[in-house]
Amino acid sequence: FDHQNYKAYSCCETYNNRMFICQQFGEIDIYEKYDEMYNLSDSYKHFGGLYFGLYSNNNYFVGSYKSGLLRWDLNDLNTPMLSTIFQPQNVYYEYTTYQDNKICGLTFNDSTLQYLNEILEIQEDGSITSRYSIEYDTSNNSQFCAGVDDYIFNIENGCFQRLLLSSTNNLTVENSLQLPAHGWAMTSIRDDFAFISSFGQTIIISNVYGNYSNEDVTVVSGDFSSGDKVHVFGDYVFISNEKKYLYNTTILKYVDDVGFQYFTTIENSGVIAIDEENDLLFVSWIDCTVYDLSNIDSNVLPEIYSFDLSGTSTDMSLLEKEGDLFIVNLQLCDAEILVYDPDISDNTNDEIMILTAKISNAPNPLYLGSNSRSITTKIKLNIPNPKEKYFVDIFNIKGQHIRSIEVDNFKLNNEVEVSWDGLTQHSQKVGSGVYLITLNDGSEIIASKKCMVLK
Repeated sequence: FDHQNYKAYSCCETYNNRMFICQQFGEIDIYEKYDEMYNLSDSYKHFGGLYFGLYSNNNYFVGSYKSGLLRWDLNDLNTPMLSTIFQPQNVYYEYTTYQDNKICGLTFNDSTLQYLNEILEIQEDGSITSRYSIEYDTSNNSQFCAGVDDYIFNIENGCFQRLLLSSTNNLTVENSLQLPAHGWAMTSIRDDFAFISSFGQTIIISNVYGNYSNEDVTVVSGDFSSGDKVHVFGDYVFISNEKKYLYNTTILKYVDDVGFQYFTTIENSGVIAIDEENDLLFVSWIDCTVYDLSNIDSNVLPEIYSFDLSGTSTDMSLLEKEGDLFIVNLQLCDAEILVYDPDISDNTNDEIMILTAKISNAPNPLYLGSNSRSITTKIKLNIPNPKEKYFVDIFNIKGQHIRSIEVDNFKLNNEVEVSWDGLTQHSQKVGSGVYLITLNDGSEIIASKKCMVLK
């Protein structure tokens, strides 16, 4: 049979002359074996992967990869009604951003290799209408991002644009800015800022509703991949992003007279949601953990409560209804609604997430040539709320101190880079082996990283 239809199958089993093909998005096809041939005998179809959710006027809109946009009527949470309200023409469908009753969608047809960029609008009755769409090929790299009122933002050929959607559904460019050369991915608009995340960097543009220019651009390096969703909590920005099928959460902090800086990364966090009113951070993957955000300035997030989920989260949303806080948790093949009880103090535990410093170096291994010139390894340090002075200390495998490098330029940025040339404190080349690079705040080691040296 044509196995090309099963590009995302998760398992294939045979039993009693029958073959069961289970796809990643919850579809099961059953084949019966006759005369050494397998023929399709039954099929169970679901909506496909559920990955995007938003709440608007008692409706919860769910994005799926194969069935378009679904609407969950949550007027009665005991009997929610599910219906398909917008079916795309192309094969794969993604919804990127939502703001002021506008949803920006992106479809891809793998037969024609064409994208369709679309602006959808939620009507008062919960229906969806398409206001604008444009088709382009893969070389254009354009995607829409919803702003307030009728403003739309996109990146086209490496250029960040603000567009105005007229009452006659025409788009006109109001402002444009060329971005640094990079594989820019997702764009999110929060207040007067645009957050454009990609691999290794996030570019932040302020004054996006004004006459923004290069002076309004800040580039922040950090442990980013393709930024997925952006959450704002006070002076902190949480960017949830996928990296090698795992979700990390990168946190930026706004500092007066400096702007946004890399703060830290919560690794393998899963998807997140924030309740700003109650200072709560929900971190969801195969289970959900609730953290207290009120002490984030002290680099400490006490764990309040944790509970099991029925599957792996792909998106999570919070909604208040009749005084209660509800959690809508999307998984690949289903969704569940939970209610959060803030009075479960008996289950409060003593676990604490400490936002720690991080240290990395490249290249690793460090190759030292036979000539007098050494190749250096660059050591990158990220420290939440840094002090004025730190020390990078290097030890050999026996624990003997090899080199100390003073670091004192954290005042305006909590990320800094220093270099080690493979020399000891007495300017002698080290031998081949494993070395430990440590970060010391003057009283204790707060981060470490192994480095291999080869000659």
